[in-house]
Parts: sequence; structure tokens; C-alpha cells
Amino acid sequence: MTFIANRTEKCLVCGQVSKQKFVASTNTFGGSPDLDFRPPESERSTMPYWVQECPHCGYVANSLSQLIGFVCDRAYLSSSEYNDFQGTPPVAELAIRFVKKARIATLKKDYIAAFGAYLSAAWASDDEDDEKWQFELRNLALQAMEKIREDQFSDDYRIIRVDLLRKTRQYERLLQEYEHMRFEKNKKDLFNNILQFQVFLAKYQCSATYTVEEVETILSALKERGYI
Repeated sequence: MTFIANRTEKCLVCGQVSKQKFVASTNTFGGSPDLDFRPPESERSTMPYWVQECPHCGYVANSLSQLIGFVCDRAYLSSSEYNDFQGTPPVAELAIRFVKKARIATLKKDYIAAFGAYLSAAWASDDEDDEKWQFELRNLALQAMEKIREDQFSDDYRIIRVDLLRKTRQYERLLQEYEHMRFEKNKKDLFNNILQFQVFLAKYQCSATYTVEEVETILSALKERGYI
């Protein structure tokens, strides 16, 4: 069961207070994440509360009152760099909030936070069947990922990156970079199974969504039929 609570937050940028909701507790009911680690229900339904937006100045953060080193100024929050989208903006208001969070993170060169925010924005666009921004936001997530320092780039990022390449239909690039790659033996076999499945999907230019739980079952069926 998910519990959503309220609290008063004081914005670090404008100093105004507002009531904001946050996740007090949640669970996944044993569901399986997607291949880009998008969480299952009921955690998935808590996404609107992962970020807060100040109704007075437009500042977006995980918590409006929590200082995490860098805070932008009001001039940036009023700028086109922060607010504008080329052409039609995302359908999901939640996606727009995550994009704004990503833009602030990029401004302070926190590319890990920017990557996570762009990916979350893509998930929000998935819920609205917003095909244009599903694609665009995953490309932006890839661009942010490429700026993450090598010493911070874990296998979790690598396995997500494979899914991002496939979902943005960069099949040849995926195959060139990952067809012969294997994760270290101390990693769970799951990652190598996911990688094998992603490579198979890329060869057939499939960009459909799958869960982690489905991988082993589908791989077994493919092997039985001689496809792998």
C-alpha cells in the first residue's frame, strides 16, 4: 500500500512556502521492473511525488527546501533555457517537471541527476503515449549519460543504456557496442541474460517494452525453437 503525506516546504530560490506531497511509504507488490529499471506498481504510481515544483517561482527539485549544494537563481527560472521546448512540449505535465529538474542538474553539471530526471520524464511520456517525447527524452538521457564520469558509470547504467539505444532505434550502434560484450562473472547472470535478449531484439529491430521478469521465460522459448 502507498501512503502519500503532505508537508510545508520553503523554496530555496524565492523563499515562499507551499504545501507539497511526498511518498511516506510504498511497495511493488512483487512486480517486475521494465528493462530500463522503470519500477512496477505501486511504486510507479508515486512518480508525481518524486519531484516538487514551487508554484511561486517554478523551481523544481526532489525537495524544495533541501539544500544539495547548488541552487539556481530566479533569472534562470524565468529564462527560455529553462521553460521553453522546441515545438510542442510533452503531453505529460509530470514530464515537463522532470525536464526542468534535468535542466537545473545540467546547469550544475550533475549529469547523474540529469540522466535520472530525463529517464523519469520519458517514463511519464510513456504513460501518455507521447511517442515524440518518449523518443526525444530517451535521447536526452543518453546524452546526459555520456557525460557521467567513468568512475561513476556502473553496470546498472550500462544495462539501462542498452535499452535506451534500442528504444531510440539505434539498433546498429547497439549491436556494434554490445553484441560481444559480457558482464563480469561476479555480476548476476541476469544482466547477461538481459543483454542477450536486447541483442536479439535489436537484430529484429524491435523497440517494444519488456519487463525483467519476462526475459528468462522468453529466452528459454527462443532457445527451444533454435532462434538463439
